[in-house]
Amino acid sequence: MELSTHAITKLEIYSIDLDILYESLKKPLLELYDREEHSLIKIIKVNEIPFVCVFSIETNKMITIYRTDNLTINNRRNSKRWT
Repeated sequence: MELSTHAITKLEIYSIDLDILYESLKKPLLELYDREEHSLIKIIKVNEIPFVCVFSIETNKMITIYRTDNLTINNRRNSKRWT
């Protein structure tokens, strides 16, 4: 899996080790499609903290990773942005 420069920077900010990221991505909590951005969303947990990993569908490159919460996940699913 390829990571964008931005994703690598975000991993450093959140102090997420690549091995932990790869293991978490093997068993995501959710896999969704972002209808606005046309990207693949994988929700993972690292140290009990939920994160959104955003992937380009065309290249399968991880674009970014950011912290999230259940309210945000549910709002995006309920609005049909994430399906």
